[in-house]
Amino acid sequence: MADKELRKMNRTELIEIIYALQQNERLLHEENEELHRQLDDKLLRIENAGSIAEAAVNLNHIFEDAEAAARQYLDSVRNREREAEQKLDEARKQAEELLASARSEKEAAAELLTSARSEKEAAAEQAQRAEEECRTLREQTEAECTALREQTKAECTALREQTEAECSAQREQTEAECTSQREQTTQDVKRMRAAFVREAKKILKENPDLAAHMFGKADTESGQSPAGGEPA
Repeated sequence: MADKELRKMNRTELIEIIYALQQNERLLHEENEELHRQLDDKLLRIENAGSIAEAAVNLNHIFEDAEAAARQYLDSVRNREREAEQKLDEARKQAEELLASARSEKEAAAELLTSARSEKEAAAEQAQRAEEECRTLREQTEAECTALREQTKAECTALREQTEAECSAQREQTEAECTSQREQTTQDVKRMRAAFVREAKKILKENPDLAAHMFGKADTESGQSPAGGEPA
C-alpha cells in the first residue's frame, strides 16, 4: 500500500489494518499447525507401511512434499511478515503523525481557549468599567439637573420678585403721572376759564349795549334787575 494512501487514512482505518494483519498472522499459524499435523499423519502412515522400501519411497516423497510445502510456507510467511511489518511501520508512522497532529490541535485549542478566557475576562472588566462609568455619569447628571433646577427656580423667583417690584414701581409712577396730569389739566382748565372770563368782561365792557342786552334779557328771563348781578 502506498504511503500517500496510508496518510489519507484515519485512525479507525489504521486500526482495521492492524487487526487484519493480526488475523493473517493467526491464519498462518493455523496453516502451520495443519501442515505439522499432515506431516505427522504421513509419518504415521510410513510407520504402518508393509515394507521398508515402500516406507523409504513414501518417506522420501513425504519429505520432499513437506520440504516444498515448508519452503512455500516459509516464503509466504516471510512475505506476509515483511508486508505486515511494512504496513505496521506505515501505520505506526501514520498513528504518530496523527498523534502529533492531535497534540498540536490540542495545544492550539488550549491556546484558543486561554485566549477566549482572557478576552472574556477583559470584556467582563470592560463591561464593569462601562457600568461604573454609566452609574457615575447618571449620578453626576442627576446632581447637575438638581442644581440646575434649583438655580432655575431661584432665578425664576428673583425674576418674579424683580418683575413685581418693577410693575409696582411702574404702577406708582403711572399713578403719580396720572395725578400730576390731572392736576395739570385742572390748573389748565382753571386758567382757561379765568382767561375766558377776563376776555368776556373785556368784550362786555367794550360793548355796553351788548352787555345791557344780554344782562337785560337774562334778568327778564330770571326776574332780576340788571344792576343786581354780574356776568358770569
